[in-house]
Parts: sequence; structure tokens; C-alpha cells
Amino acid sequence: MTMMKRFLAYYKPYKKALAADLLFAALASAAVLAYPLLVNYMTTMAISDQGIQLPLLLKAIAVFALLMIVEYVSHF
Repeated sequence: MTMMKRFLAYYKPYKKALAADLLFAALASAAVLAYPLLVNYMTTMAISDQGIQLPLLLKAIAVFALLMIVEYVSHF
């Protein structure tokens, strides 16, 4: 525990940067995991009797764009 306290003492001046870094790392991880779920959902809807309807397609495109933005921002 004392080692952790000493380690965190070095990051005290950079608390905001560390928090932002951890936040974007978590968002990037979630974005990477969301791609297969999105593709699975879209293929399931395409195979079903209903087919892909325009509102669903637009929502999927919006989610995909949001995931791409999160990944792009997290790499900086």
C-alpha cells in the first residue's frame, strides 16, 4: 500500500490528465468491443423477415460514427 501511495504522489500534479487518460482508455476499450455487437445486430436484422429499415440503418451509422470518433480522440 505504501508503494501505491508513493506512486500516486508523483501523479498529484497531473490528476486531471491521468483521469482523462483513464477515461479515454475505457471508452476506447468499450468502442472496440462494441463493433462486433453492432455487426451482429445488423446482420441479425438483415437476415430476419423485417429486413433493415432506414431508421435502424441511420441509428447504426450514427453509433458507428460515434465509435470511430471515440477511437480517434482516444489515440491522442
